[in-house]
Amino acid sequence: MISNRTYDQSHPEYVSLSTAYVGHLMTSTLLAALAGIMYWLLSLFFPALNFGVQNLVIFIIAVVIGGELIVVLLQRPFIVKASHSDPGGWGYALPEFLVLPCLAGVGAFLISHQLAAGLVCALVFFIVFGVVGLLSKPWKPGLSRAEVRERYEQTKDMIQADFVEEKYRGVEVNPLHRDLFKKR
Repeated sequence: MISNRTYDQSHPEYVSLSTAYVGHLMTSTLLAALAGIMYWLLSLFFPALNFGVQNLVIFIIAVVIGGELIVVLLQRPFIVKASHSDPGGWGYALPEFLVLPCLAGVGAFLISHQLAAGLVCALVFFIVFGVVGLLSKPWKPGLSRAEVRERYEQTKDMIQADFVEEKYRGVEVNPLHRDLFKKR
């Protein structure tokens, strides 16, 4: 039987809602800019898709701010239940794939009053966010903080061993790097 654990903010895996939202905003701003540029390039070839550069920029900012808030709120129950900042699973991953493209498609349709603009905008956003989502694999559980720390220490030890090896070969090592990996 699985016990129900309470989710405590002092838990080392806790990530506050505001921190998660800012993290999502940082990533999505870059991706949405790429999607906006792709949509703008398509609108050069298909004038029916054009609804103005200024409107496009305002639209993308609104989609990112609103869409990522929705994504964070949809993912929050999975994070709380697992007591892990990156719990994985399809319920956790689907909002990253679907929310912003759907919101972008609906928004583009409402702004331009053309179904083609809404569908193309949704498709462009889905391609950009889908490719990044497939590369990041949000459906797989991420590392815990302890695992990240352990991998950091392993990497540090490996680099330290490489510096010792280089020292015996007579290769000059940068003094800043040597100080970083001194024995304590």
